[in-house]
Amino acid sequence: MDANAADDDASWPDTDPAAGSALPDGPPWRAAGGIPGPARGKSLNPPNKRHFLAGVKRGRIREANSVVLRGYEEAVGDDVALIAAGHARFNAWTHRYEINGRSYGVEENGTVFPDAGVGIVNMNRNEYAALAALARAGGASDQVPEFTRDPRFRDNPQAIATAQAVYDGTYK
Repeated sequence: MDANAADDDASWPDTDPAAGSALPDGPPWRAAGGIPGPARGKSLNPPNKRHFLAGVKRGRIREANSVVLRGYEEAVGDDVALIAAGHARFNAWTHRYEINGRSYGVEENGTVFPDAGVGIVNMNRNEYAALAALARAGGASDQVPEFTRDPRFRDNPQAIATAQAVYDGTYK
């Protein structure tokens, strides 16, 4: 199958819950057996807390990290329900589900993770570590001694600036 075939299919159902389609109960949301990709037949769970600002304080720092901006938390939860209901497009090329301007992957255990798109910020290891430190300090960068001592931050002020913008809600 052509990886872009789903994108060309005009018969996809409406993905806007406000348009009258009710979201299924959950979490977890049982994915329909007929949907393509790794979600098929699994119980889908929302993203791990490390992907939300409220869970960043203790989140595991990986090489690549994605964080949901404030104000998009509910939309991301709704997207997971819509993926389970079969309303998302599966991109076979990227192995991601695309819905409402965002893309998501699904782990083997059924946990959905945000990958990219509206309201999702991709952060490298240093940016995410800076965000975690800011979160533990309540957003006060002057209360994070590592920012002036640790070379990962001292030599990389852009990581701190990105983290501060995400924390403050001013990231563009």
